[in-house]
Amino acid sequence: MRNPLHQLILLGFICQGLSWDNYTLPVIYGIAWAACVLLGRHKIVIGTAGECVLLLMGCGLGYYGAQALDASTHFWIGNGLVFVQFSRLLRSAVLTRRERIYSLLIAIFHVGVGATFIFDFRFVPMFLAAAVLLPRALMQMEAESFPATAALNGRGLRLGAGAYLGAMVLAVVFFLVFPRGLVPGGLPFQRPGPRERGTLADAVLDPARGGLTASSQVLLQIEGAEVGYLRSFALSVFDGQMWSSSGREGYRALGHVPPDKLDKCARRRVRVKNVAFLGRILPADGYVVKVDGKFFSQPYANHYGSIRCENLWSTANNYYEYWIDPSPPPDELSARQRDRHIELPKGLAERLQPWLDGVLRNVPDDPLAQAQQLERHFRRNFQYQLGAPALNRLNPVEDFILNQREGYCERFASALAVLLRMKGIPSRVMVGYLPSSKNWMSGWVNVRFKDAHAWTQAYIAGKGWVDLDATPAAELPAAEPPFAELLDTADFVWSAFVVNFDAAVQHQLFAVAFELVTSLPDILREQTALVMLLAAAVLLLFYWRQISGALVFRRSPGRQRKKSQVFAEHHYGRMLRALARHGLHRPPQLTPLEFLGELRRGAFPAVEDAGQVTSVFCATRYGERLLSAEEQRTVALAVRRIEQGRPSI
Repeated sequence: MRNPLHQLILLGFICQGLSWDNYTLPVIYGIAWAACVLLGRHKIVIGTAGECVLLLMGCGLGYYGAQALDASTHFWIGNGLVFVQFSRLLRSAVLTRRERIYSLLIAIFHVGVGATFIFDFRFVPMFLAAAVLLPRALMQMEAESFPATAALNGRGLRLGAGAYLGAMVLAVVFFLVFPRGLVPGGLPFQRPGPRERGTLADAVLDPARGGLTASSQVLLQIEGAEVGYLRSFALSVFDGQMWSSSGREGYRALGHVPPDKLDKCARRRVRVKNVAFLGRILPADGYVVKVDGKFFSQPYANHYGSIRCENLWSTANNYYEYWIDPSPPPDELSARQRDRHIELPKGLAERLQPWLDGVLRNVPDDPLAQAQQLERHFRRNFQYQLGAPALNRLNPVEDFILNQREGYCERFASALAVLLRMKGIPSRVMVGYLPSSKNWMSGWVNVRFKDAHAWTQAYIAGKGWVDLDATPAAELPAAEPPFAELLDTADFVWSAFVVNFDAAVQHQLFAVAFELVTSLPDILREQTALVMLLAAAVLLLFYWRQISGALVFRRSPGRQRKKSQVFAEHHYGRMLRALARHGLHRPPQLTPLEFLGELRRGAFPAVEDAGQVTSVFCATRYGERLLSAEEQRTVALAVRRIEQGRPSI
């Protein structure tokens, strides 16, 4: 299990398993990987036909299993390759070099699947693990081509910290300067299935459904005091089975607001993780008078409070802010609008009228009092339940109220709106989000996919549209633990500065860098003391490294010995490879000095050069002797003469 190639294959399994957007498949693949590695010591050979069967089985599992679980099917062939890797692990002890190369390429493909699908901060440990394991696996495969060198360098299958640091710097530079225009926009593989996200993409509310558990991932965060219901859209047409939008939404332009009036409004700041899940709607929680942001165009406020835009696009700064009037003027309904908001299918009111009369028996004939009584009755006598049995498709509201008496928020909102219309009170169903927790690190309110919510609005003369929520509050989703809040914050930072780093932000970064470079002379003139201090620090560092080399040498002998050992092992390995090309292979059972004796008895022409290299190797490898610059030069020349077939005289 310490084999770098096997570890890279495991990383590929994890990445491939995450394409289903859950941790069940990675765990299964991990357990199967461990079992195959342990059984692989017995050299279990399945054969080419068996590998073909496994490939087909894995592809079938990837495609049909993903469909059954409503997961992504884009990478179904990767699951087939996982099964091929299983067969390779079962006979890992007898794999040829070509087969190891194929296994390495498959592992890289699986890691690429993860890089394509994983857009949150989980990509960071995946990338770091790949950056460490890939070069180690390549070094191991190269060393296995020369058994003698591999035996000598048992401790050397690792890169220094400097090499990894250089690779990371190159990766960051490549990320910053790579032309972003060549990368297609959007996140094509991040479109989830309905079981994984509680989005508001559907335009129709169906009370007959049972409700599904939505993801706890954060959609957006909002800053502001007393954040209420975030409205996205309203549904005002009910055909007896489903709610839908009337398509007659009145929009008002958001013009200039005088500063004195704006100071009296409540301000909200919102940062969105992925605007693709918003459609063209910016959720808001009040009467919006102004909105500002850079990732949308032509925003309008509609009559029920949300903000609709002509276009939305993703940037590295998906922020918007809006101001809401704390004392908005009450809406006025025309006769035509009133009729549309009390319209019901024929026959529905007759079946529910006895139940409604019983609940409102002792309530005065006041629309607000009646609405609040119905809201209390649902909260006290009904039960919130996700995954409740589906309702009767022909009469869902009647079945919910009279029979099942349990369900999720959409059923409560639908039922209350129908009952209010039966009393002649204009009503509609609102769909949006109800924030449930505040991030303890940033202080911003988290809005998660699972916070998607439906409630009811009733029109009360003199008050306008009043929010009513019949869903039992005690049963709403609980807040996330503190550790999850920390991960949410890291996820937002990753999404803002990495995932959404597009061409516009790249150009802005280059412009800032260019401006800094062009203004550098002015900065140097204005900050003379700081410049002199930096120059003195650079000179001191140069003096420390160049003039005081002897002091550094004395203070770090272990580091110098390690450099001498690496130098000697490298050149000894070069010599062995050169001798192998002449048909002189060193058997693993021979020590370096015994092999040198074999060369002397065979009258090898460059035996003196080989003896010099072998002597230095033994002295540094086993005697831990330091090499001088002259000795290093002599060894390098001796190895070069052996490689060129020109022995010393």
